[in-house]
Amino acid sequence: MPFKALSHPFLISLVGLIIFCFQSQAAEQVTISSTANPTTFLELYTSQGCSSCPPAERWISTFTDDEKLWTDLIPINFHVTYWNYLGWKDPFASAVFSNRQRTYKALGKSRIVATPRFMVNGNG
Repeated sequence: MPFKALSHPFLISLVGLIIFCFQSQAAEQVTISSTANPTTFLELYTSQGCSSCPPAERWISTFTDDEKLWTDLIPINFHVTYWNYLGWKDPFASAVFSNRQRTYKALGKSRIVATPRFMVNGNG
């Protein structure tokens, strides 16, 4: 696929994955390889200020020991900032993640900006 044909959300995802891999190498070595199956990129938009988010975070964390992790499935948890004004400042939140979720909505890939919110392969 030519570089100019890559979609904006895909490039954002790819850059995020590369950054994640470099950061995680300090703790442990991560190997990402392709399989015959298409890889699913699963995003969870969440916040510590969101009372409905813990069940979604528990569910996505069940993939930690899954044999398909990093080959058939890449789960990423994005903490958003738009809950911070309620008094609980999420230390993991980033405006970049909030903007990423808003970009999906602006591009018509998602109907709403909310937490918890899952996106699968750039679609919600």
